[in-house]
Amino acid sequence: MYNPSIISRLVLDTSGQVKQLTWPENTGQWNLFWSQPREQCEVYAYCGTFATCNRVTNPFCKCLRGFEPNSVGDQNAGDMSGGCVRKAPLQCGNDSAVNGTKDQFLCISKVRLPANSLVLSQVKSVGDCKSACFSNCSCSANTYSVSGCSIWGNELLNVVQRMDADPEGKDFYLRLAASEFPSQGKGEWIIPALVVPMTLLATVSFFSCGRRRKSQNEGEDLVLFDLGTSIGAAGRKLNEVGKSHTAAIWHRNTPRTAWDLWKSGRGEGIKDPTLQDISSTNVLLRYVNIGLLCIQESAADRPTMSDVVSMLSNEPMLLASPKQPAFSTSRSVPDGNSSKQLETCSIHDVTVSILEAR
Repeated sequence: MYNPSIISRLVLDTSGQVKQLTWPENTGQWNLFWSQPREQCEVYAYCGTFATCNRVTNPFCKCLRGFEPNSVGDQNAGDMSGGCVRKAPLQCGNDSAVNGTKDQFLCISKVRLPANSLVLSQVKSVGDCKSACFSNCSCSANTYSVSGCSIWGNELLNVVQRMDADPEGKDFYLRLAASEFPSQGKGEWIIPALVVPMTLLATVSFFSCGRRRKSQNEGEDLVLFDLGTSIGAAGRKLNEVGKSHTAAIWHRNTPRTAWDLWKSGRGEGIKDPTLQDISSTNVLLRYVNIGLLCIQESAADRPTMSDVVSMLSNEPMLLASPKQPAFSTSRSVPDGNSSKQLETCSIHDVTVSILEAR
């Protein structure tokens, strides 16, 4: 209802928002009554180029990885409209490389996609979409979805960070110079290494328990399975390698821990905290998924080594959801004439009809 005692005014301020302010007589100051857009991150190009806007952080704007503020002075003054610029220039055209390196893509997750994309309707796969971006000197990012391949030119605007639980959050791939991935060689082999020890652990457990059953039938005692002694010299060497890279993954409880984290939706918790940067949580979860598939109880559910190689190298390939791994144990009670202690052994039996590397 109109109230002649309240003074109001409309302003377009430096943030890009239109605001209606009121001056109630009893307060003696201007109060915000209405604004459009309602949030700063909804203002077009509020953070400039190659920056994300996050309404729950202070400041709202942050340069994407591989970029730095175009004007440090403006940023310190709270003005990010100048955006960000690349730290290292891109290589240009047809997967070209300098000194054996070439541009690479970094997955930016859970965001509102940048404005002003170009849709390539003739592109029909993720790999072709990335190749199309590589071959275009002005392409700075791409994404592929059910709607097809979308690429962005020399400027990325209006990238808004979404919350993890927001279903509207999307992923896109940002093109960066190879120099922005200095630790790639080390990180890439440590993360897929989850597949190797978990598979090794399951294999050693299976044969160890087989030996245990045999010795029980012969009236012999068998020391409880211990990963460090069962694997022998090779295992000790692997332990040393794991420790040198601070990847604490050589423990017999690894499958149970991995499954508990995966089951509770916290699969990324398997990552060693000393690993500084992993390009995408989705990549980490993919490797954990593959590792869990490798230690499935049923041989029919476990991938072959050729399948594992295909899973690791073929990013768009859909993965099956893992079931609970075969880490359950039961106690076997010896008869009254035996002096053996209670022993633990897997309760699962596996029959082998075809010898194939897994």
